[in-house]
Amino acid sequence: MSAALLRSTTLHFLFLCFLLLLPNTQSLFLNTTNPYVPLNPSATTRLDLSGKPTKVGKVSNLKAIGNMAIRFRSDGSLTWSIDTGNVSGKYQVSVVASYFGTKTSVDVSVNVNKKAPEITGKLTKVSGHFSDEYTPKQFFKMSENKIKNEFLYNYHRHTLDGTVTLSEGVQTITLTASNMINAQLIDFRSLELTPISALDGIQNDESDAIAARASTNTLVNGVYGIMLHWTDLSVNLDGSEKSSYAKAVDQFNVPKFVKLCQEVGAKHVLFTLNHQHPHCPAPIPEWEAMHPTWTTSDRDLIGEIADGLDAVGIDLMLYIASHLVGKPDDIGINEKGETIWLEAHQIFSNDPKNLKDRPYFDIIESNKIVMAAIGERYGSKVKGFWLDGFDLIPESYPEGDWQGLFESAKVGYEKRLVSYNRWVFPTVTPWQDYWAGEIDSVEEIYEDEGEIGFAAGKGLRYHGLIAMEDDWVLTKENLDCGQDYYKPRFNKNDLIQFVQDVQKRQGVTTINLAIEQNGNIMPKTLTIMKKLKAAIRTGDDDDGDNDDENDDNTEPTPAPTIICKDGKKKFKKGGKKRTCKWLSKMKNQTTINNLCKKKAKHCKKTCGFCDDGDDDGDGTDDDSNQNYQTYNGKGYCLDDDNEESVDGVNSAVKCWEKCKSKYGYLYAEFTEGECYCQKKCSCMDSVRDMSITTIAPVGFSLPKEC
Repeated sequence: MSAALLRSTTLHFLFLCFLLLLPNTQSLFLNTTNPYVPLNPSATTRLDLSGKPTKVGKVSNLKAIGNMAIRFRSDGSLTWSIDTGNVSGKYQVSVVASYFGTKTSVDVSVNVNKKAPEITGKLTKVSGHFSDEYTPKQFFKMSENKIKNEFLYNYHRHTLDGTVTLSEGVQTITLTASNMINAQLIDFRSLELTPISALDGIQNDESDAIAARASTNTLVNGVYGIMLHWTDLSVNLDGSEKSSYAKAVDQFNVPKFVKLCQEVGAKHVLFTLNHQHPHCPAPIPEWEAMHPTWTTSDRDLIGEIADGLDAVGIDLMLYIASHLVGKPDDIGINEKGETIWLEAHQIFSNDPKNLKDRPYFDIIESNKIVMAAIGERYGSKVKGFWLDGFDLIPESYPEGDWQGLFESAKVGYEKRLVSYNRWVFPTVTPWQDYWAGEIDSVEEIYEDEGEIGFAAGKGLRYHGLIAMEDDWVLTKENLDCGQDYYKPRFNKNDLIQFVQDVQKRQGVTTINLAIEQNGNIMPKTLTIMKKLKAAIRTGDDDDGDNDDENDDNTEPTPAPTIICKDGKKKFKKGGKKRTCKWLSKMKNQTTINNLCKKKAKHCKKTCGFCDDGDDDGDGTDDDSNQNYQTYNGKGYCLDDDNEESVDGVNSAVKCWEKCKSKYGYLYAEFTEGECYCQKKCSCMDSVRDMSITTIAPVGFSLPKEC
């Protein structure tokens, strides 16, 4: 159980608030009154919640994960009514689930027509990408109310030994969990039935898919890129916005955007085509046919961004909310409309809006049309697709044309990459190039090298998608919680470590940055991303600017080395007498600065107030003068080639002293409890960020903003 994705989950399933998920088969749309789930004689059929199984025991829908799973909290069973038509035979059985408990495994069995079990086996706890927040003992000591609001992440495809024999026509199949104790639970996603006669064909299909994959080398060699959810709901940090999405598109500053991508060191940019609403910032006729009035007829922003990024060697990739492609506006563009749309694709749906008769009802076919149109229009300038909603779509289309979808993604550029976001659930098709990897947080790292071994991305190239802030999109609704809602969730060291760990494992990272409608990102985020660039792109000057005027390698002459001391007087804070030593241990730089200005001026070393010829204010001799000066809001000294960090420092002055003694560097930055040392100071970055304290030698004039 991991806390890393809890925030992501709320966002990921916002549109599922009213929805009982996981439709099962497209063929049933022609006969929604059939109470039986038809089995596919040539492919895997997934039996899940949408097949309306009969539940026995303490078995219930798992609301904490948007009803995408069923929880076994004790011995219990699920029974489905199925129809094999006129085909009988033996089937391989796999249980897609996540098990957690104090015992190493739990017993399960499968039987047909409620007879004696044909297969028995065990579900074991399988390690995957995500770590557990609790030990089993800790977890099961919690109240049942809290347990029901937690869910598991490491889903696995448990293929049971043996086969079941299914006769022609209608019958039942039952999955049973037995001998469970209180300190055990199963989060169940689906029971997969695969005809033994189809296994060779499935294996051949997988081999063909692997052979057809495009190389991920360019993506991986780029190490990291960024994702930007720039949508019709995006606003500026002060809450302001243009009157319409079309106007925002019209005024989007592409050169500024490209420069931003360079500043943060991105080698690929994942940009939203649509999201919650079906907007498209380009005049693509095929999209306009599906979603009238939602394209921008006066400007091809996608084309301009593609050209701008291509000119500086950055790859453009597109995000598509695939599960909403083709959804008509007349059922509502809000969450209720999404619910109606997705419910219409479920098995046993009544489809009161007759959506299945609409021309773009087939989600896979609609996505094929869109991707082919984009490929023809932009060719090699669009290097990849990241398709969302595939934690839902495969259950609706077990016979979906995955190869055709894959091939549509390659139209116009055969090296274009495509990935289907299955979130934490095991992959269901090999027809993709890399793992979507919505892991959200730097807290998680995997141990495989190269191709993934865990079920959620098995056999694919690793890609970790994380979000820098608390939401993917900068919206007015979230700003109601205050601007701190969009403060960075990770510090520089954690982010750099994660990116480097992924790089060592031959993977690639994408970092989602909250972007304002005006094209800016959060100032603190920008600071951290520039630090990441300096760490990863050492010696790689790709910002497109002529920096010759700032490339003076000569160091300023420092002032003589002089010791600066704190005074011995005490001052009052919080009703108690405090010392300069107490002040030096504080981590809140704002509080330190305020006290230094009012009550603790004699703490000259901690405050940075030792002037030439001045004494320490406590009546004792001070044979030293200060040789540094501190600044707030002036930014930090940018030195991509020579920057180091120091741990265990709790004040700006100690940061400077450590930089000087450990590295011989004369420029330091103390930001939110972290210390960085710079060898040169040719220009100031992140000016006006009041969280940054810069320390430089006395007599040195800070240079201009970079």
